[in-house]
Amino acid sequence: MDERHTSCIDFAQSDCCIKSIVKLRSLRPPIRPTICPFTVSMRYAQATLICLFENACVTTIAVVFHSAKGTTAKLADAVIAGVQSSPNATALRMEIVGADIIEGRFRNTAFIDQLDQVDAMIFGSPTFMGSVSAQFKAFADATGEKWGEKAWADKFAAGFTIGTNLSGDQLHTLQYLQIFANQHGMLWASLDIPGGCDPEQRNRLGAQSGLIAHTDNGVLHEVDLVTAHYLGRRVAELATRFSAPNPPAKSVA
Repeated sequence: MDERHTSCIDFAQSDCCIKSIVKLRSLRPPIRPTICPFTVSMRYAQATLICLFENACVTTIAVVFHSAKGTTAKLADAVIAGVQSSPNATALRMEIVGADIIEGRFRNTAFIDQLDQVDAMIFGSPTFMGSVSAQFKAFADATGEKWGEKAWADKFAAGFTIGTNLSGDQLHTLQYLQIFANQHGMLWASLDIPGGCDPEQRNRLGAQSGLIAHTDNGVLHEVDLVTAHYLGRRVAELATRFSAPNPPAKSVA
C-alpha cells in the first residue's frame, strides 16, 4: 500500500489547529479549515502533530498602553515578562505614542486592526485627573468600528495604572479600563491576590480590579513590578486555557 494512505488523522476543529495547518501543494484536494478527517502519510502525521500540540497553540497577548514619563512603560515591560514566562504564550508590546494622534484623534488604524488577531489584551495608562490619559482615551474612542463588529468579543482583558499619590482616584482608571473592555464584550480578568494577605506582599495597595502602582519621584516599587509580572502571567494562562483545542464548555442560560 502507498505510504501516503497508511494513516488517518481526525483533526480537532478548533481555531488553534486551523491556524497551524500549513497548505501542502502536494495534496489534492487542497486543505480546507473544515477538513476532518483526511488521509496522510505517517511521516506527515507525526510532523503535523508535533506542530499542532507543541508549537502551534501559541496564545498572543497584546499589552496596549500609553506612558507619559516612562513609569507606565516599565510596568508594561514587567507585564510582558509575565506573559512570556507562561508556556506557549507570547506578548505584543503596543505603545500608544503621540504620532498616532492627529488633531486629537487616534489615526493609526493598523495598530487597532492588529488587535483583532490577539487572544487577550492588557490595557495600561497613567492616572491623570482621575482617569486614563488623553492619549489612551483617543485610542479607545477610535475603536468604535470594532465595537460595532464585536471584533473583540470574548477576548480576555485586564488593566494596570500608576500614579504619584497613594489614592489619586486611580481605582477610577481601572474601572474605566474595565468598562472599555465590557463595551467590547471582553472578559475581564481581575487580580486574584488578596491585598495584605500575600506572603510576597504583592498587590500591596489592595486593588482587586487590576494593578494599581505608586511611583515616588519616578521610582517604581519593586513589589509593584512583581505584581505586574504576575498579572501578565495570569492573563496568559487564562487565555491559553480557553483557547485550547478543548476549552471548558460554555454554560447554557
